[in-house]
Amino acid sequence: MVISQITYSVRPSLVNSIPSYAVIPLKIWINSGFALLGWSLLYFSINGWISLERERRRAAEAEGLAQSARLQALQSQLQPHFLFNTLNGISALVVDGRHDAAISMISRLSDFLRFSLQTSDTPQIPVASEMVFIRHYLDIQKIRFGDRLTFRLDVAPEALSALVPTLLLQPLVENAVQHGILPHREGGSVTIKVHTDARTLKLRIEDDGPGFRTSPMPPFGVGLSNTARRLDELYGDQAKLIVGRGAVSGVVVSIELPLVVVREQGAGSRAQEIG
Repeated sequence: MVISQITYSVRPSLVNSIPSYAVIPLKIWINSGFALLGWSLLYFSINGWISLERERRRAAEAEGLAQSARLQALQSQLQPHFLFNTLNGISALVVDGRHDAAISMISRLSDFLRFSLQTSDTPQIPVASEMVFIRHYLDIQKIRFGDRLTFRLDVAPEALSALVPTLLLQPLVENAVQHGILPHREGGSVTIKVHTDARTLKLRIEDDGPGFRTSPMPPFGVGLSNTARRLDELYGDQAKLIVGRGAVSGVVVSIELPLVVVREQGAGSRAQEIG
Protein backbone atom coordinates (compact mmCIF):
# COMPACT_ATOMS: atom_id res chain seq x y z
CA MET A 1 0.00 0.00 0.00
CA VAL A 2 2.81 2.41 0.86
CA ILE A 3 4.71 1.48 -2.28
CA SER A 4 1.62 2.14 -4.38
CA GLN A 5 1.13 5.61 -2.88
CA ILE A 6 4.78 6.59 -3.43
CA THR A 7 4.72 5.34 -7.01
CA TYR A 8 1.43 7.14 -7.75
CA SER A 9 2.91 10.47 -6.55
CA VAL A 10 5.92 10.05 -8.84
CA ARG A 11 4.47 8.31 -11.88
CA PRO A 12 0.73 7.54 -11.79
CA SER A 13 0.89 5.37 -14.92
CA LEU A 14 2.84 2.68 -13.09
CA VAL A 15 0.26 2.21 -10.36
CA ASN A 16 -1.83 -0.12 -12.49
CA SER A 17 1.13 -2.53 -12.88
CA ILE A 18 1.91 -2.74 -9.13
CA PRO A 19 -0.23 -5.10 -7.05
CA SER A 20 -2.12 -3.54 -4.20
CA TYR A 21 -1.84 -5.07 -0.72
CA ALA A 22 -4.31 -4.66 2.09
CA VAL A 23 -2.96 -3.56 5.42
CA ILE A 24 -2.35 -6.57 7.75
CA PRO A 25 -3.49 -5.80 11.30
CA LEU A 26 -0.83 -5.91 14.02
CA LYS A 27 -2.87 -8.48 15.95
CA ILE A 28 -2.54 -10.96 13.09
CA TRP A 29 1.22 -10.39 12.96
CA ILE A 30 1.48 -11.05 16.70
CA ASN A 31 -0.73 -14.15 16.57
CA SER A 32 1.13 -15.53 13.58
CA GLY A 33 4.46 -14.85 15.24
CA PHE A 34 3.44 -16.66 18.39
CA ALA A 35 2.10 -19.58 16.35
CA LEU A 36 5.35 -19.81 14.38
CA LEU A 37 7.38 -19.58 17.59
CA GLY A 38 5.23 -22.26 19.24
CA TRP A 39 5.57 -24.67 16.32
CA SER A 40 9.31 -24.04 16.19
CA LEU A 41 9.71 -24.75 19.88
CA LEU A 42 7.58 -27.90 19.53
CA TYR A 43 9.63 -29.06 16.55
CA PHE A 44 12.97 -28.57 18.28
CA SER A 45 11.64 -30.08 21.52
CA ILE A 46 10.47 -33.23 19.74
CA ASN A 47 13.77 -33.52 17.89
CA GLY A 48 15.66 -33.06 21.15
CA TRP A 49 13.51 -35.65 22.92
CA ILE A 50 14.04 -38.16 20.09
CA SER A 51 17.81 -37.63 20.22
CA LEU A 52 17.80 -38.01 24.00
CA GLU A 53 15.79 -41.23 23.80
CA ARG A 54 18.23 -42.60 21.22
CA GLU A 55 21.14 -41.86 23.53
CA ARG A 56 19.32 -43.42 26.47
CA ARG A 57 18.56 -46.51 24.41
CA ARG A 58 22.19 -46.83 23.35
CA ALA A 59 23.32 -46.38 26.96
CA ALA A 60 20.78 -48.98 28.17
CA GLU A 61 21.89 -51.46 25.51
CA ALA A 62 25.53 -50.91 26.41
CA GLU A 63 24.79 -51.37 30.13
CA GLY A 64 22.72 -54.47 29.34
CA LEU A 65 25.62 -56.01 27.42
CA ALA A 66 28.03 -55.10 30.21
CA GLN A 67 25.73 -56.57 32.86
CA SER A 68 25.29 -59.74 30.81
CA ALA A 69 29.06 -60.10 30.55
CA ARG A 70 29.47 -59.60 34.30
CA LEU A 71 26.75 -62.13 35.09
CA GLN A 72 28.21 -64.72 32.74
CA ALA A 73 31.63 -64.20 34.31
CA LEU A 74 30.18 -64.72 37.78
CA GLN A 75 28.16 -67.71 36.64
CA SER A 76 31.20 -69.29 34.97
CA GLN A 77 33.06 -69.22 38.32
CA LEU A 78 30.62 -71.71 39.79
CA GLN A 79 31.01 -74.58 37.33
CA PRO A 80 34.79 -75.16 37.74
CA HIS A 81 34.37 -74.93 41.52
CA PHE A 82 31.63 -77.57 41.50
CA LEU A 83 33.48 -79.71 38.95
CA PHE A 84 36.67 -79.70 41.02
CA ASN A 85 34.82 -80.88 44.15
CA THR A 86 32.90 -83.56 42.25
CA LEU A 87 36.00 -84.95 40.56
CA ASN A 88 37.63 -85.15 43.98
CA GLY A 89 34.63 -87.14 45.15
CA ILE A 90 34.86 -89.53 42.20
CA SER A 91 38.57 -89.98 42.86
CA ALA A 92 37.84 -90.81 46.48
CA LEU A 93 35.30 -93.45 45.45
CA VAL A 94 37.79 -95.06 43.08
CA VAL A 95 40.48 -95.14 45.79
CA ASP A 96 37.99 -96.74 48.18
CA GLY A 97 37.19 -99.41 45.57
CA ARG A 98 33.59 -98.27 45.15
CA HIS A 99 33.70 -98.48 41.37
CA ASP A 100 29.97 -98.85 40.78
CA ALA A 101 29.34 -95.74 42.86
CA ALA A 102 32.05 -93.88 40.93
CA ILE A 103 30.45 -94.84 37.60
CA SER A 104 27.03 -93.74 38.84
CA MET A 105 28.52 -90.45 40.06
CA ILE A 106 30.13 -89.82 36.66
CA SER A 107 26.75 -90.40 35.01
CA ARG A 108 25.09 -87.87 37.33
CA LEU A 109 27.91 -85.41 36.71
CA SER A 110 27.40 -85.81 32.96
CA ASP A 111 23.70 -85.01 33.35
CA PHE A 112 24.53 -81.95 35.46
CA LEU A 113 27.07 -80.58 32.97
CA ARG A 114 24.77 -81.22 30.00
CA PHE A 115 21.98 -79.26 31.63
CA SER A 116 24.47 -76.60 32.67
CA LEU A 117 25.60 -76.12 29.07
CA GLN A 118 22.00 -75.74 27.95
CA THR A 119 21.56 -72.79 30.31
CA SER A 120 25.07 -71.31 30.16
CA ASP A 121 23.91 -68.20 28.25
CA THR A 122 20.74 -67.73 30.30
CA PRO A 123 21.06 -65.35 33.27
CA GLN A 124 17.70 -66.39 34.75
CA ILE A 125 15.75 -69.65 34.69
CA PRO A 126 12.52 -70.89 36.31
CA VAL A 127 12.69 -72.36 39.79
CA ALA A 128 11.69 -75.71 38.30
CA SER A 129 14.90 -75.74 36.22
CA GLU A 130 17.01 -74.56 39.16
CA MET A 131 15.69 -77.48 41.19
CA VAL A 132 16.95 -79.85 38.48
CA PHE A 133 20.45 -78.53 39.23
CA ILE A 134 19.86 -79.03 42.96
CA ARG A 135 18.59 -82.57 42.49
CA HIS A 136 21.55 -83.53 40.31
CA TYR A 137 24.00 -82.11 42.83
CA LEU A 138 22.37 -83.77 45.85
CA ASP A 139 22.11 -87.11 44.03
CA ILE A 140 25.85 -86.91 43.32
CA GLN A 141 26.62 -86.23 46.98
CA LYS A 142 24.20 -88.91 48.12
CA ILE A 143 26.06 -91.50 46.04
CA ARG A 144 29.32 -90.54 47.75
CA PHE A 145 28.18 -90.11 51.34
CA GLY A 146 25.16 -92.40 51.56
CA ASP A 147 23.19 -92.22 54.80
CA ARG A 148 25.38 -89.45 56.18
CA LEU A 149 23.48 -87.00 53.98
CA THR A 150 19.74 -86.53 53.90
CA PHE A 151 17.86 -83.73 52.20
CA ARG A 152 14.36 -82.38 51.74
CA LEU A 153 13.02 -80.23 48.91
CA ASP A 154 9.94 -78.16 49.74
CA VAL A 155 8.89 -76.12 46.70
CA ALA A 156 5.44 -74.54 46.44
CA PRO A 157 3.76 -75.30 43.08
CA GLU A 158 3.14 -71.60 42.41
CA ALA A 159 6.87 -70.91 42.78
CA LEU A 160 7.97 -73.34 40.05
CA SER A 161 7.51 -70.80 37.25
CA ALA A 162 9.22 -67.94 39.12
CA LEU A 163 12.53 -66.76 37.67
CA VAL A 164 15.80 -66.98 39.63
CA PRO A 165 19.42 -66.38 38.60
CA THR A 166 20.86 -69.51 37.02
CA LEU A 167 22.71 -71.66 39.58
CA LEU A 168 21.55 -69.41 42.41
CA LEU A 169 20.87 -72.17 44.92
CA GLN A 170 23.44 -74.79 43.92
CA PRO A 171 26.52 -73.10 45.44
CA LEU A 172 24.60 -72.32 48.63
CA VAL A 173 23.43 -75.92 48.95
CA GLU A 174 27.00 -77.02 48.24
CA ASN A 175 28.20 -74.80 51.09
CA ALA A 176 25.63 -76.31 53.43
CA VAL A 177 26.70 -79.84 52.49
CA GLN A 178 30.46 -79.29 52.45
CA HIS A 179 30.80 -77.05 55.49
CA GLY A 180 27.74 -77.80 57.58
CA ILE A 181 27.15 -81.55 57.19
CA LEU A 182 29.96 -83.66 55.78
CA PRO A 183 32.82 -82.66 58.12
CA HIS A 184 30.90 -84.42 60.93
CA ARG A 185 30.94 -88.17 61.29
CA GLU A 186 27.23 -88.44 61.96
CA GLY A 187 26.38 -86.26 58.94
CA GLY A 188 23.14 -84.32 58.84
CA SER A 189 20.39 -82.94 56.66
CA VAL A 190 19.80 -80.01 54.32
CA THR A 191 16.39 -78.47 53.65
CA ILE A 192 15.59 -76.27 50.65
CA LYS A 193 12.35 -74.30 50.76
CA VAL A 194 10.95 -72.09 48.01
CA HIS A 195 7.62 -70.29 48.20
CA THR A 196 5.94 -67.03 47.27
CA ASP A 197 4.51 -64.27 49.42
CA ALA A 198 2.50 -61.58 47.62
CA ARG A 199 5.07 -59.96 45.30
CA THR A 200 8.11 -61.74 46.73
CA LEU A 201 9.86 -65.01 46.00
CA LYS A 202 11.40 -66.47 49.15
CA LEU A 203 14.15 -69.09 49.15
CA ARG A 204 15.69 -70.74 52.19
CA ILE A 205 18.60 -73.18 52.57
CA GLU A 206 19.02 -74.65 56.05
CA ASP A 207 21.34 -77.27 57.49
CA ASP A 208 21.47 -78.83 60.95
CA GLY A 209 25.25 -78.74 61.34
CA PRO A 210 27.13 -77.00 64.16
CA GLY A 211 26.53 -73.57 62.68
CA PHE A 212 28.44 -70.70 64.27
CA ARG A 213 29.69 -72.58 67.29
CA THR A 214 33.18 -73.10 65.89
CA SER A 215 33.66 -69.76 64.13
CA PRO A 216 32.09 -66.28 63.96
CA MET A 217 31.03 -67.01 60.37
CA PRO A 218 31.08 -70.27 58.41
CA PRO A 219 33.62 -70.48 55.55
CA PHE A 220 31.25 -69.83 52.66
CA GLY A 221 34.00 -68.75 50.27
CA VAL A 222 33.12 -68.11 46.64
CA GLY A 223 29.54 -69.37 46.91
CA LEU A 224 28.07 -66.65 49.11
CA SER A 225 30.10 -63.74 47.72
CA ASN A 226 29.28 -64.78 44.15
CA THR A 227 25.59 -65.02 44.99
CA ALA A 228 25.56 -61.59 46.64
CA ARG A 229 27.21 -59.97 43.62
CA ARG A 230 24.83 -61.59 41.15
CA LEU A 231 21.79 -60.53 43.16
CA ASP A 232 23.11 -56.97 43.25
CA GLU A 233 23.65 -56.97 39.48
CA LEU A 234 20.16 -58.25 38.70
CA TYR A 235 17.99 -56.69 41.40
CA GLY A 236 19.92 -54.03 43.30
CA ASP A 237 18.14 -53.03 46.51
CA GLN A 238 15.11 -55.16 45.61
CA ALA A 239 16.87 -58.36 46.68
CA LYS A 240 17.80 -59.48 50.19
CA LEU A 241 20.32 -62.10 51.30
CA ILE A 242 20.50 -62.94 55.01
CA VAL A 243 22.77 -65.46 56.75
CA GLY A 244 21.79 -66.48 60.26
CA ARG A 245 21.59 -69.21 62.84
CA GLY A 246 19.08 -72.03 62.67
CA ALA A 247 16.40 -72.39 65.32
CA VAL A 248 18.35 -75.20 67.05
CA SER A 249 21.66 -75.43 65.22
CA GLY A 250 23.13 -75.02 61.77
CA VAL A 251 23.07 -72.12 59.34
CA VAL A 252 20.18 -70.59 57.46
CA VAL A 253 20.59 -68.63 54.22
CA SER A 254 17.46 -66.69 53.25
CA ILE A 255 16.95 -64.91 49.93
CA GLU A 256 14.10 -62.66 48.88
CA LEU A 257 13.61 -61.59 45.26
CA PRO A 258 10.97 -59.68 43.31
CA LEU A 259 8.45 -62.23 42.06
CA VAL A 260 8.78 -62.56 38.28
CA VAL A 261 7.05 -65.53 36.66
CA VAL A 262 7.12 -67.07 33.21
CA ARG A 263 3.72 -67.11 31.56
CA GLU A 264 3.23 -69.60 28.76
CA GLN A 265 1.77 -68.17 25.56
CA GLY A 266 1.30 -70.75 22.83
CA ALA A 267 4.68 -71.82 21.49
CA GLY A 268 6.52 -69.07 23.38
CA SER A 269 6.66 -67.61 26.84
CA ARG A 270 7.12 -64.29 28.53
CA ALA A 271 8.23 -63.02 31.89
CA GLN A 272 5.80 -61.05 34.01
CA GLU A 273 6.62 -59.23 37.22
CA ILE A 274 3.99 -59.47 39.90
CA GLY A 275 3.14 -56.01 41.18
